[in-house]
Amino acid sequence: MVQSADFDARQTCSTDNQHSVSVEAHKAASSENQQASSVGEHKAFSYCSQPPACNEVLDAPDLSTITTKAQDLISKNDLPTAIEFLSLMLDQLEPKLPADSLYLADLYLLYGITLYRHATAQSLLFSQPPVTESQPVSESHIVSESKPVSESQPATPQKILAFESSSSSDDEDTDEDDVDDAQDDLRTAWQVLEIAKTTYFKHLHTNPAAPDLIQKCAECHASTADICMENENFDDAAGDYERCVELYGGECTVFNERYVAEAAFKCACAYEFAGEDENAVRMLRLAVRLLERRRARCADGGEAADIDGVLADVAARIEDIVRCVKVVEEKSVMQPLNARQGKVTDLTATVRKKAAK
Repeated sequence: MVQSADFDARQTCSTDNQHSVSVEAHKAASSENQQASSVGEHKAFSYCSQPPACNEVLDAPDLSTITTKAQDLISKNDLPTAIEFLSLMLDQLEPKLPADSLYLADLYLLYGITLYRHATAQSLLFSQPPVTESQPVSESHIVSESKPVSESQPATPQKILAFESSSSSDDEDTDEDDVDDAQDDLRTAWQVLEIAKTTYFKHLHTNPAAPDLIQKCAECHASTADICMENENFDDAAGDYERCVELYGGECTVFNERYVAEAAFKCACAYEFAGEDENAVRMLRLAVRLLERRRARCADGGEAADIDGVLADVAARIEDIVRCVKVVEEKSVMQPLNARQGKVTDLTATVRKKAAK
């Protein structure tokens, strides 16, 4: 995907302020949650903050049901309807709620994530080869390349050619429009996630011990990083994933280690695409330590086996990167040496020959 210029404008809060808040937040959350669960896991946060007491002045449905309805549509994979519903609710609520309302921020977060999921789903759909009328959709078609039209089909070359040409032109125009729509969805998702992020950090300044706020701030960073990855903006993606890991507390997290390990792994992928192999290995090793910590707290069973498989994959990934880095370093050392060895001066013409007797 071509990177949009709108994604280059970073409209987040000051990085220094966010860093100080995240450190404060983690320390406070750590002290309050050390008696939490024996596995260091908090329940998954809800997108719905306490609804404001203004139901009587709203024509919208009851505020406590908006998020539930949206999540129900998302669970049914009806993303277009969920997007339309959330957009309508935001249009009605924005003029009636303060700009820094946590409830609005929750809706922005859910709206942004839904837009991103819909845009990426559309992108995957557009990347698939088109299916012609002569190729019925089947499992074999999905997993294999397009099959040529058989000789037994009607032989009307002129009509088929004319039909295919017109259809192809129409399909190309439609695909271009759909790609533009997907890019618009990504752009809108990034903007609303930035709004939610700013609101969460504002409240985190005054309430740094709130685990839900920490998780939502981290989720905002992870989601904007996902959008940057989709637009091949790997440097910004790595930065946002790193901030997500910092908000969770890194290796000393009091949250579910698997959430943090996932963010660390995505961060490693972004660094690898950006050509920063050392940082990629650093984040992968962090993911390994987090997963090992989680594994030690798990009883043998489904989750333990799943973590063992992930650990093996991450370890193999680290070995691959380290091996590639060594090969590159060896080549860079050998190239100057080979260049020097290749410049051999021919001295035969300057050697005096012994005179013949």
